[in-house]
Amino acid sequence: MLTPQILLDLIEALRDNPDRVEIIIQLINLWKRLTPTPTLPSNNPSFTPTRSLTETQPPGQTPTPSPTRISGLDIFQDGDGLIDFSVFPDGSPIDGVEDPSTFTPGTYLLDQFADVGVRFRSTIEPISSNPLSGIGTGVVGGPNNSFVTGMRHAPIPPSNTFGSDARTVWEVQFDEPVMRAGILRRGLVNYVLGHAITNFYADGGGLITSIITTEDGAFVSHEVAEGAVGIKRVEITSNGPGRPNDFGAGGGDNLFFSQVGALEIPLPLRYTPSP
Repeated sequence: MLTPQILLDLIEALRDNPDRVEIIIQLINLWKRLTPTPTLPSNNPSFTPTRSLTETQPPGQTPTPSPTRISGLDIFQDGDGLIDFSVFPDGSPIDGVEDPSTFTPGTYLLDQFADVGVRFRSTIEPISSNPLSGIGTGVVGGPNNSFVTGMRHAPIPPSNTFGSDARTVWEVQFDEPVMRAGILRRGLVNYVLGHAITNFYADGGGLITSIITTEDGAFVSHEVAEGAVGIKRVEITSNGPGRPNDFGAGGGDNLFFSQVGALEIPLPLRYTPSP
């Protein structure tokens, strides 16, 4: 069976192969054909196979697992935001890419969602572990199966060489703190061993909570109490040993969030719970 980890091991082994782009395209297309598309979680909190971590962990420390479960999709309300990486705030489509060697217009995400107070940034380069500045994220998977990964570098003209690298740590940034946020974790990290980590940070960098995700396609979320410090950033990363060799952060899809400040959420991004 072609698992995500086997796929990533193969891609890593092809780093110096002159034909690596064509081979990687074939491997990714094969993996996509063999991998079912994750479905949106239901309102049943038991959908989320995750563990909540301590909320008092100092910034920069490794989170310690706790048996306490987190809330799921049920914390989100009618009128909250939902970015599923298929459309922009005005309803125009995000193309995604089938060919990972090039970008199509709209695939490189930086500030296209600034109208709703949401921005996307890659933050840690996976080879050197150096911080990245001003680098966005990449939408991959094609127009009907889009999700986001981090990027080692911005698209390089004139061919717009693809900079997406699932080992890259990336994050969602809110212009103002929000009360609740959640994201579907997708692919390209070792979920079975609990290496996928989603960190929720307050304004100023304090860690609010961290969540270990143990199953690909699991939805992770957090809501702060009324009057508490809100969520300013959601970081997609990993606690696997030897990162970047553990292939780092992985992907994300279906970003849910409460309204950012006074910015109205337009109809194409507005979440409506199922009756």
